[in-house]
Amino acid sequence: MWSCFESIICLYNNIFSDRKKELKIVEFCASSGYIAFVLAHQFPNFQFVILDMNDTSMKIANSRLKSSNLKNVRLFHGKVQDWEEKFDIGIALHACGEATDLVQEKCLKYGASYILCPCCVGKIQHSSLKYPRSSFYSKILSESEYVKLASAADFGHDNFDDFTDKQKIRRVCKSFMEIDRNKRAEENFVIPYKTHLFIMEPKLCTPKNDMIVGWPKELEISSSFIPFSNSTSTTFSSLDEIIS
Repeated sequence: MWSCFESIICLYNNIFSDRKKELKIVEFCASSGYIAFVLAHQFPNFQFVILDMNDTSMKIANSRLKSSNLKNVRLFHGKVQDWEEKFDIGIALHACGEATDLVQEKCLKYGASYILCPCCVGKIQHSSLKYPRSSFYSKILSESEYVKLASAADFGHDNFDDFTDKQKIRRVCKSFMEIDRNKRAEENFVIPYKTHLFIMEPKLCTPKNDMIVGWPKELEISSSFIPFSNSTSTTFSSLDEIIS
């Protein structure tokens, strides 16, 4: 999973390399802080919050925090919905079902950028949230049709080179769902966002390798953010390159 960490660090370096102020970064659905602890070491001037509702995960995170000697990390034991503090960036790795959408909504509420690697999507049929997420998709698909799209998209998709034609279609369905999530942010009437959908490389680093990224349009982005430099060992492929 280290390639996932490297990928997120690459994003931070490109998006916020010109930022001078201290940033508060919340890892939602963090388990015991697999990402936040690595980033906290990489960015000692930033403040990190590890948020999870699981008792055991929080105990492990607390043990890791004590042994790490990191002074820029704190724990928050609770649900995504319980977080009510302003922050700059929200991250989540494999937040299942509606959890990714709840994290995104929290980011939109506070005008925070987001870097999210969604997980399974089949469970959204049990969510109280409205689907499709965007007005753009709602004009095309009914909720029942969207649930069918989610069902088709709900599978591991790391080994693309060996996909059958049917699996390739299912892979595209997953990407369509992530585009819908980004469209939701772009349509945010309070603070409109700029967004991108990436595929993490190497593709085998995780069976769910879509990454959606969004930031308020008003935020100045480093000119090196797009495209990513090919000189780095961890790169992102465009969606068109992956599914062509």
